[in-house]
Amino acid sequence: MALIYQQLMTPTWLASSAKPGSNVTFDNQGNTLVVNNTGAGVRKNLFTVKVHDAMRSESVTTEDGKTTPVLDYFKKKQALTFAIEIAFDQHYGLGSAARGAPMHPVHVMLWDYRSGSTAIGFRIDGDVQNYAKKQGPYSGISAQISGDSFAGYTYFDPGPERVVASTMFPQVFRMLLKTGESAECWGSCSSAIDSGHIHAVSYGTAFNFQNQLVALALYSDELTSSDTYRVSYIDLSIYKED
Repeated sequence: MALIYQQLMTPTWLASSAKPGSNVTFDNQGNTLVVNNTGAGVRKNLFTVKVHDAMRSESVTTEDGKTTPVLDYFKKKQALTFAIEIAFDQHYGLGSAARGAPMHPVHVMLWDYRSGSTAIGFRIDGDVQNYAKKQGPYSGISAQISGDSFAGYTYFDPGPERVVASTMFPQVFRMLLKTGESAECWGSCSSAIDSGHIHAVSYGTAFNFQNQLVALALYSDELTSSDTYRVSYIDLSIYKED
């Protein structure tokens, strides 16, 4: 694999570059981006990063000395691997370490920025009381983007053999998403709970980019009230398969 793009999305970068959803406001506190969802909504867009805009002027020099615009890899159905690390400034758990209310679940999803297209990613649950019965804090998700929300979704939960005993929210989540035309799309999400916990998913279909559009977005869950998320950073690296 060869790295073709990398961006550390700090709170300041996100505040200036991400597009907030409707009734969503940003409060950039320097070390934290506070995302305030002030309106009711079900599976609602919190914010979207149009990665294709950020990489528009980027290029890659190959071994033969040729220069290729990064966006060219998003029109050839190129097999790609996305490494996404997202950190939340949310501190709470069970027992004496508990502080504040749990974060509402959030969906971290990748898609090609066209309404009606498929998105893939993971749902992160902020309530540690759910971890044991759901075998961990995350589930894979495949969904259809529809305007400011998503529908037609499928969750890929861990198997019952994964028992999670952690009583603290792990804060940092690392995801890998493998896309391509010929192979089934695959993903994994991991965190530090229980000395290391990973959930791998086969999304059951090919997933590729061919229109030079790629977006990374956060969505809320089945909510009917306002909520707040505190994002420390998002680190995105994209690799092309040889």
